[in-house]
Amino acid sequence: MSNIERVSRIDALKLNQGYYFHSLLGAAYEKGMISESEIEKIQLDCIDLLSYKAKRYTDNNSSSLRVELAEYIMTSNLYTIGLYLKTFPVADDAVNALTEKSMLDLCLSGRKIIDSMINSAKRRYSLVIKSILDNNNQFYKPTVVSAIRGFFKKYNPDYGAHENIITADYPTCNPIEDITGIEFIKKYLDFIYAENMFCKHFFPQDIDALLCGVDNRYEALVFNIFEEVLTGAIGCVLSGQNPCTLNISAAQAAALCEQIYLKNDLQIEKDINRACEKLIPTLQITSRTLQSYIKASLPKIISHVCFMKKNKLLDRVFITPENTLKNPKFL
Repeated sequence: MSNIERVSRIDALKLNQGYYFHSLLGAAYEKGMISESEIEKIQLDCIDLLSYKAKRYTDNNSSSLRVELAEYIMTSNLYTIGLYLKTFPVADDAVNALTEKSMLDLCLSGRKIIDSMINSAKRRYSLVIKSILDNNNQFYKPTVVSAIRGFFKKYNPDYGAHENIITADYPTCNPIEDITGIEFIKKYLDFIYAENMFCKHFFPQDIDALLCGVDNRYEALVFNIFEEVLTGAIGCVLSGQNPCTLNISAAQAAALCEQIYLKNDLQIEKDINRACEKLIPTLQITSRTLQSYIKASLPKIISHVCFMKKNKLLDRVFITPENTLKNPKFL
């Protein structure tokens, strides 16, 4: 009986991941798990923690800060505590930690988690650099290489743990929502690495030709390379062509579009899912993590295909690669 999974009164998945501390506290109060007096005690303890941090920030010269800075550090403190609270498999136990431990202890525990996440993110960053794509898009390398490097140099986990520091102008295919700070950067790098590893199954010149077919000014556009490559590869499978080349002729693209125009959204979804099931073994993708990322990207692609079908614009989805290469290395 000891192996029976405990049922939590609070569903952690429904809590705001970006403001986990506030969200957990609010949920606990709504369910009567924590009293007003306990909330007041926690609030006072948070103020004590802020005073402690203020003294450290000013080298013990003062415990007072200007309002904007105090709010900034308080946000950092609560973010750090929230990271620790997220580690509890059962959210109810996280509530118990709030009432039983000091905010300083919780913050110190969260700080250790941040250190671990920073180290993990740096290791992932080194893999991202090794797998970087040979592509001239103006947002890809400046974000993935330069901006991320800048994050590690500027990130201040003691007083600005919640800050992203960078804007991440180059988007991932799958959106990253409701998290900030090192959490965001770690997930961003995980996603970029998965996307890089998928694109590494294709020749750079074939990717360049495909993107030129999408828009010959693609270098200056904000878009996700992986999404276009995955869509192109799926288009090849649907057309009965070799997806490794990312190449379908104008006639094949037109025929594919005509077929899709005759289908409803459910049929399109099934076709794309089946195409993906064929694509993964064709490319010899054995990584379960990468397989999961590819499959998680399909709903966005399916939605886009259905939208473009409705608006009679499928010729902008399944396209013929252009031979006008933008990267001089390929000439």
